[in-house]
Amino acid sequence: MNGNGFKNVFQFLILFFLFSSVVDGLKLTNLIIPVLADSRKSMLLDCQFDVEGEELYSVKWYKTYREFFRYMPQNIPNTMYFPVKGIYLVQRTDCNSQHCKIELDHLKRETSSGLYSCEVTTDYPSFTTILQSRNVTVATLPLEGPKLEGLQDAYYEDDVLEADCTSSPSDPASILTWYINYRQAPADFIIKTKVWLVDGLQAQSKSIRFAISREYLRNDTDIYIVDGLKLTNLIIPALVDTRKSMLLDCQFDMEGEELYSVKWYKGIEEFFRYIPRNIPNTMYFPLTGIHLVQRTVDCDNQHCKIELDHLNRQTSSGLYFCEVTADAPSFTTILQSQNVTVATLSLEGPKLEGLQDAYHEGDVLEVDCILSPSDPASILTWYINYDQAPADFVGETKVWLVDGLHAQSKSIRFAVSPQYLGNATDIDSMQLHCVSTLPDLPAQPQTVTKSIHIILFNYTESDNDYNNLTNF
Repeated sequence: MNGNGFKNVFQFLILFFLFSSVVDGLKLTNLIIPVLADSRKSMLLDCQFDVEGEELYSVKWYKTYREFFRYMPQNIPNTMYFPVKGIYLVQRTDCNSQHCKIELDHLKRETSSGLYSCEVTTDYPSFTTILQSRNVTVATLPLEGPKLEGLQDAYYEDDVLEADCTSSPSDPASILTWYINYRQAPADFIIKTKVWLVDGLQAQSKSIRFAISREYLRNDTDIYIVDGLKLTNLIIPALVDTRKSMLLDCQFDMEGEELYSVKWYKGIEEFFRYIPRNIPNTMYFPLTGIHLVQRTVDCDNQHCKIELDHLNRQTSSGLYFCEVTADAPSFTTILQSQNVTVATLSLEGPKLEGLQDAYHEGDVLEVDCILSPSDPASILTWYINYDQAPADFVGETKVWLVDGLHAQSKSIRFAVSPQYLGNATDIDSMQLHCVSTLPDLPAQPQTVTKSIHIILFNYTESDNDYNNLTNF
């Protein structure tokens, strides 16, 4: 073997030593990415981490696996911006050895929505990488809630009630639904829907018309309309794991009035009631899928917090309402709702098996991505350098049951080639990602990322040197 051949072999040994060291210390402690962002406002992204005594090498931000921002503390300048459609960076960034916070503005619904990821890498010798993602939906939200027009304060029996509900402009358009005493109004009561454009946004109204009847009376109490009562915060999770309990908290401001009652509903069925003047002051109504933790009930004249356990995917999912009513003389009622999806989530993110730290050009890479059990089953997707892997690289998904839950794996197999090398700062490596998503659920994707180092043959050397290296 001549001098060049020894040089190439020596370089390979150094690369293998540097990149086969794996350190488990790096932790991503908090990822602040909004699920929903208004196009009229800016969006703050903050990636918080603990390097556990190591030195930070880089922090990178991606949108749908396209890098748009990089922080490398050892470089001058230490930040870089890469143009990506729909991404407009506010230059006043805040990055250090513990977090990297950036701000985006000029958001667009079509181009700024997507999967945002933060990737943190420690410095030599480990070059440990951790990545976490969250999906963002950008929309132009209504500036205020729906308004009622044409409604009188009182009606005689058999009077015809006709009213319009109007939403302020938004994109996409809102969906207006009429309810009578919290039951959806019959379709033949809805007489017309109007949609019109305001500065490119969609405003709309929906009218209801029906004859007043005793069947629509809730009780024998006169109803007054007072604008004082306010629901200040409604804490209902969009997604909850069956293994955990679910906290519901309804917070309100009586604006000087006395509280009459707080009621919790699932769908249109009441399952909990708090009336402070009564003894006992709480009541529970049995309902399929609802199991109240009695000892944690906490209700007063400012909020009503309850806890549910023994959740079931089929029977505990649904629309949850909090209804607050003021005492006499107004008996003002305010109600707000949130849809809840119950699922059994994977206890940990996807894992890779069969992956080496380094490959020669031309080697066949074959790896399995394995996900712990869940219900419903997740969808596994492979990415190479943030581009979805070609279909012919990806094997069939294997699914098996573990205690009634769906565990699964999906393999990838392809020959390593220079075309999979990274950008100019990572010329000897490619990144492999396996992403787990839950279909039609408000769950954030789980991602496992591995940086793989590729040893390229030096085709500028003589054929003899090339043979010496490949026969090593």
